[in-house]
Amino acid sequence: MDLSRRAFRDSAAVSAASIAASIASRAWAISDSVAIASLHDLSGPFDIYGAPNLCMKVAVEGINAAGGLLGNKIELKIYDAQSDISKYPQYAQKALLNDRCVMLQGAMTGAAREATRPIMRRYKVPFFYGSLYEGGLCEKNSFCVNTGGNQRVVPLLEWSFQNIGRKLYYIASDYNAARNFGIWNHVVAKREGGEVLADDYYPLDVTDFTAAIAKIQAAKPDIVHSCLVGGPAMAFYRQWAAAGMLKKIPVISIVFGVGNEHEVLAPEESDGVIVAYNYFQELDTPKNQEFLAKLDVSVGKARPYINGDAFGGYSGVMLWAEASSAPAVSSATPSPRHSKAAFGGRDRRVS
Repeated sequence: MDLSRRAFRDSAAVSAASIAASIASRAWAISDSVAIASLHDLSGPFDIYGAPNLCMKVAVEGINAAGGLLGNKIELKIYDAQSDISKYPQYAQKALLNDRCVMLQGAMTGAAREATRPIMRRYKVPFFYGSLYEGGLCEKNSFCVNTGGNQRVVPLLEWSFQNIGRKLYYIASDYNAARNFGIWNHVVAKREGGEVLADDYYPLDVTDFTAAIAKIQAAKPDIVHSCLVGGPAMAFYRQWAAAGMLKKIPVISIVFGVGNEHEVLAPEESDGVIVAYNYFQELDTPKNQEFLAKLDVSVGKARPYINGDAFGGYSGVMLWAEASSAPAVSSATPSPRHSKAAFGGRDRRVS
C-alpha cells in the first residue's frame, strides 16, 4: 500500500478532528467537568501491568492545573478489570453509559484490547491503547500511542543476530500479540542469516517451565527470545536461573520488565536479560526528571518503576488532549440542546 505524505497528513488531521469533535457530544447538561476512563488490571495475576493508571493521573492533574481542556476540568474514572477478560467490555460499557466518559484508555494486552474495542466502536468514543502494539488494527476511533512491536523487536533481533549468535529459540505466551511478534523472528533471521529453532507457546497461567527449559537445553540455541507475560510467567526466569542457564544462554525480550519483573525477581534471577524499550525512567533529561518529580508528588515515592508501557498512560492522555484542542473545533461550546458534536459520537440525551 502506497501512502503518500499528503495522504498521511490528511488522514491524521481527520483523526484529530474526530477526537476533537468528540469533546462536546457526550455533555448532557452544562457542566464544568468531563470524565475519562482508565481501564487496567489493578488486581489479579496481571496487576503488574497496572502502572499506566498512575501516569494517566499525573497527566490529568497537569491538564487541570493548566486550566483544563476546552474550559472543562477532567475527572479520571478508574476501573479494575481484575485480570479477567470478560470484565473489559463490562466496565467499558459502564464507563461510557453510566459515567459518561468521553475517552477510555487501557486494556494492556492485545486480548484485552480486542474485548474492549467493540464497545468503543459501538458508542463511537475514542479508545487509546497505551501499551506495546503488535500491529494490524485499523479503526478510526482506536489510537495506539506506544511503539509497534517491530519498532522494538527488529533492532533487538538485528543486534542479537549480529552480536550473540545465529540460532534463536522463541518461547512465548500463547496470545495474539506474542504470535505476531514471533513472525518477526523469522523475517529478521532470514535477513541476518539466522535460524529460528522453535516457536514454543504456553498458556498464560502456566507456572511450571521444567519441560520447556529441557527442550531449550536440547535445542542448544545461541539466543532465547522470551515473550512470556503476566505474573505466572515470572516462574520461567526463576527456573531458568535455578537450572544454571542464565549465564549460559542469553535471554532477550521486548516485554521483560514491562510488568516490572526486574523489581520482583532477585538479581541472580534476572541480571543479564537484554531488553529493548522505548522509555526507561533512568532517562537523564530535564523533562523526564520533571515528570518523575510530579509522579512522586502525585502518587508517592513508593510507586512502581515506570517503564515504556506505563509511560504510555501519560502520553495517551496528553495526545488525546492535544487532538481535542485542535483549532478547528476548540471554540465549540457544548450546550444542553446541541450536545452531539464533541466528547464521543452520539447525542445521549434520550438514552
